[in-house]
Amino acid sequence: MRSRKCECLFRLHGYLSKFNKWSLSIVNGVHNHSMDPKLKDHLIASRVAEKEKENVDDLMNLKDKRTDNLTNIKQIYNARQRYKK
Repeated sequence: MRSRKCECLFRLHGYLSKFNKWSLSIVNGVHNHSMDPKLKDHLIASRVAEKEKENVDDLMNLKDKRTDNLTNIKQIYNARQRYKK
């Protein structure tokens, strides 16, 4: 089976062993495409950058900074969605 997007041959197989532990094996380790430039040189592609961590920290501590603020997490997510549109 190949990926739909770029017909890549790379495949992993995950399974639960008899000792109730998950294992992952590489079925085919061959890629037929180059790495996305955004992911190059990243150990973990989805790692949050230091500057982004500051933004997350600011949003998490919003109520501590302004005691009169009534914003909840749902409103922050909704604002994020509107921004993306």
